[in-house]
Amino acid sequence: MTKAQIPSAGSSIHMKAGEPPGTSPIENKLQLAEDYLLASKILAAQRELSLEVRLWLPSGQLVAHAAEMLLKAMVEANGLEVPKGHDLHKLADMLLKSGVYLSDQLKFVVKHLGPPLAGHVFRYGAGNNGVPTAQQMIDRLEPELDAFRKGLMVKSSA
Repeated sequence: MTKAQIPSAGSSIHMKAGEPPGTSPIENKLQLAEDYLLASKILAAQRELSLEVRLWLPSGQLVAHAAEMLLKAMVEANGLEVPKGHDLHKLADMLLKSGVYLSDQLKFVVKHLGPPLAGHVFRYGAGNNGVPTAQQMIDRLEPELDAFRKGLMVKSSA
């Protein structure tokens, strides 16, 4: 499998005909992903207040939702129907099966946040069960959001 073609940021895939910039469903999903990631970064920065353990579940939920919104934006940008639900593995599988390259960083995020998100661990608690910290997930997800923002990741034409 080859790396995906990444069109320029001005590519028409960002918007449907007649939509002003920033109002496409893809752009909205990407903005939500960035907003949730920013909120998780703010919580993760509270380590000096000894709140990292107490804020693990809310931070995890925010990072996982950011990952979900990024994957949904990628699914939509690649012309696929966005499924309902919160299954990161299903979204990643859809992309891979359609020929979209997923980085090892994004696969790591899906592997570690997918099961707790699907199992509502972040919402209702059940211990971290070996899930990496929010900061570790942020460090992996943030470059993926930046790459998507710079140019949508779509399946290769080759």
